[in-house]
Amino acid sequence: MRPTEQQLKHFHTFGYVVFRQLFNAAEIKRITDEFETVIQTVGGGDQHDGSNRTLIVPTIDHNKYLCTLL
Repeated sequence: MRPTEQQLKHFHTFGYVVFRQLFNAAEIKRITDEFETVIQTVGGGDQHDGSNRTLIVPTIDHNKYLCTLL
């Protein structure tokens, strides 16, 4: 997928581009599950309930599947 001129302009202005529908529902579930696994294994094992910020840097380096998304 190549970005359009408008997407490139947005990227150069704001630093990101949104690609809607890039992943299907099953892929989003897998990505979410893999992030949760990283939070559980690297983040101390506590259940992440969203009440506090969790920071694991770099996150994707702790998971082979997430690294394949780059």
